[in-house]
This record gives sequence, C-alpha cells and structure tokens, in this order.
Amino acid sequence: MKRIALLSLGVLLLATACNNPSTNGKPENAQSEPQPATVTEIVPVRAMDYYLWNDEKPAIKGEIKDGSVWLTFDKEQIMPVTVVDEDVYRLPDWPVEVEGLLAEPQSIMISDIGQDFNPILCVLLPEGKVQVLSLWNSVETGDLTANQIPMEGMIGFEAGPGGEYETEDGEIGFDYVTIYAFDAQGVKEEIPMYLLDHNLEYSEKYDELVFRLYLTEDWKMSYVVENLVDNKIEEERGRFWEIESDWDNMVFRFGYELTEAFVYSMDGVKGNEEICKGIFEVRKNDGEWEATYVTPIEGIDFCQKGMNNPVRFEQGSAYGG
Repeated sequence: MKRIALLSLGVLLLATACNNPSTNGKPENAQSEPQPATVTEIVPVRAMDYYLWNDEKPAIKGEIKDGSVWLTFDKEQIMPVTVVDEDVYRLPDWPVEVEGLLAEPQSIMISDIGQDFNPILCVLLPEGKVQVLSLWNSVETGDLTANQIPMEGMIGFEAGPGGEYETEDGEIGFDYVTIYAFDAQGVKEEIPMYLLDHNLEYSEKYDELVFRLYLTEDWKMSYVVENLVDNKIEEERGRFWEIESDWDNMVFRFGYELTEAFVYSMDGVKGNEEICKGIFEVRKNDGEWEATYVTPIEGIDFCQKGMNNPVRFEQGSAYGG
C-alpha cells in the first residue's frame, strides 16, 4: 500500500482577525467572534510531476501550456503497476492534450486517491470550478476527457490523508490518501470519486439484448444496448454525480446527464447531441457482492423493465470507448 503522507502544494498564508476594542456597546475587553481563516495568497501550480517507485524520474508529467493541460506518460514505469496488458496500453510517449476542459485551466494537481497508486488529475477553472481525470483509466482506455464535478468557489488543491479514525491506543490513523480542494476561507472539501462497480451488464438470455452501464471512477457514464454478437445497437454518453449515499445499507442515488447519442446499423453510425437527464439508484445486498441492483427513477428505463423496478446487474467486461 502506498504510504500515507501529507503533500502540501501552494503557499497558504492564513490571516486571523484582530481583537480590536468593541464599538457596538460591548465591553472593551470582550473577545471578538472567531473569524474563519482566509487564504491571502495562493500560487497556481502550472506544472506537476507524478512519481511511482523512481523518485528521480516522473511516471507522468503534467503542464499547463497555451491554455490547455498537457500530459506525458512514461510507459516503462507505468506498465508494472497497472493491470493493463502490453497490447491494451493506449497512450503515446509524447505529450497529449487533456480534452473537454470547459474554460482555461488555472492550476493543476496530480496525486493519488485511494490506498495504492491511483493518480488523479484535478484541474482548477475560473470561478473555482473543478474537473477531474482518472489517469489509470486513460492508460487503459485512451480516454483523456476531463469531467466536471459539483464544486465551485475553490482556489487550490492539497494532497493529504483521508478517512480519519482513532485506534485502540487512542492514536489517529487514516484509511487512504486523497486530494482536497479548498476555498478562500481555507475550508477543504475532498475530491469525490465513484467507488462502486464500474462495468455492469444485464440480459435475460444471452441470445437476446444485453444492456450495459459503464460508470467510471471520474464520473463518466455510458449506457449501451448490444445484440447477441456484441454489436452495439444504441449508446448514450455523458456524466453522472452522487445525490445521496447510505454506506451502512449500501444504497446510493445518482443523477446523470447524457449529452451524446449514437445509433448503430448496417448503414453505419448515426450520432447526434441531445441532452437526457435522469436519476437512478444503486443497491448492494449482503452476500451478493457479484451483483448490483440498479433502479431507474427518472430518464432512461435501462433494461425496459419499467421505471422504479430494481434490476439485477452483474459485473461485465471493461469499456474501451
């Protein structure tokens, strides 16, 4: 497991409120209300290197250049720590541009989220908005599209430990490492990632239709309908986000917005841009960890079984785009 360490990036100068004498009728020796610390200066991170075992040679290099974010991957270092086969690795050795940025990038962060090597790119946009990209998913699928997550008003990133708990000896421990975004008051918010099953499929009979849901760690979503020989019939792509979660009962509700639609036929592929919004619920049952129950609530009836009816999906094959 990757050693948990706090990696601070940027310069944080915390300004505290002065205890001036009161002028509103309070005694002069009365203490002022505590004020939240504010970040008075932040240095944008325009370039960042990510290291694996070799502390002298970065495995991934990130850079903001000409209004874009560019990444360079070192295949020789990456291959030994991923589950990707040689013939599946999808990235070149030269710099590649991150796609899908909604505005000019202001600052970047590349660090791990989880209990092992798992590099995530975070991009800060104007108005404090944030986009993320799972770089191991990029290695496996070739996907370089950053995805927006529901954050605003942020001014920088900081890597550090997460999942705080107290040991039997009263010591403080941590379950994983993570990335935080913080605002001008110094309030930190953990970068959320999707942690449940990624590749789900359903079919009553494998001589009929197969329905697939692909849900990536960095909140991308694809809904695919295939026939017997794995030929796509239709596909919708977009993003999703968490509405609420109940980890005790393993019940989760998500919203989604699909913005690309494709129809496949003997005549080729017909694509169009349309927006389809919806909500679905995911549930995991004790003793059925190989299965995921998905309930469509609004939007697409994923398996044509009716809205608000849970359907038992099983783990399927990985999505390659």
